Amino acid sequence: MGTNTFVAEFATQQDLDRVWEGSPWHVSKHAVILSEFVDCMRPSELKFESLRMWARVVNLPCNLWN
Repeated sequence: MGTNTFVAEFATQQDLDRVWEGSPWHVSKHAVILSEFVDCMRPSELKFESLRMWARVVNLPCNLWN
């Protein structure tokens, strides 16, 4: 679709939900940022605004574990 922009089509809604809920995703240590695409959109209308991340914090106080 463009430089570092790809379209993925899923066979089922369940597969799509699993991908959205399973973030963060990466390929070869490069982050994959997802955006919903509707077939009437132009590629320039896509907004890649957020990235879910996991952070490991060593020696965190017990009251902050959740």
